[in-house]
Amino acid sequence: MSFLISIVVLLIKQIWPFVIFGLLIGFWATNYFRSTPDLTLKARKRQKRLRNFFQSFVVLLPGVVFLYGSYITNPLINYVGIESTGKVISQVKTSTLRNYQRVFKMNVAYLREDGEVQESSFRTDEFNYYPASNPSTYPRVGQEFKLKYLPYIPRYFVIFNVH
Repeated sequence: MSFLISIVVLLIKQIWPFVIFGLLIGFWATNYFRSTPDLTLKARKRQKRLRNFFQSFVVLLPGVVFLYGSYITNPLINYVGIESTGKVISQVKTSTLRNYQRVFKMNVAYLREDGEVQESSFRTDEFNYYPASNPSTYPRVGQEFKLKYLPYIPRYFVIFNVH
């Protein structure tokens, strides 16, 4: 089960599989629901509606995954994740601004279950908190925090709220 959840999280975090899948659905719909002259007007309108519905997946599927991906992946990582304690080892200023605030890339290290040190990072605009409903702040350089990481893809993790 945790392997399948890891694959789902990987696909959502990478987002490009959903872009390709959306394009494939759109191209399929364009060819499958092609209007032919031997159809009645009512049947052609129905085909056009179906074609437009499936072509909307080109934009909607990647858009939904982009906007709501963390609301899907964070509970999944929490469900199958392995608990550990991480520490922010450095921060790097990015060129990105969100709401007139600078976005930082935080480099973290934590101990995996097998005893290996895992290095990973997150950006301060990724919303990788769990649970997302509680107000919280990102850990600072040198600060330790609790996290859960995916057993099969340990670079993906969620931060338990730090107050």
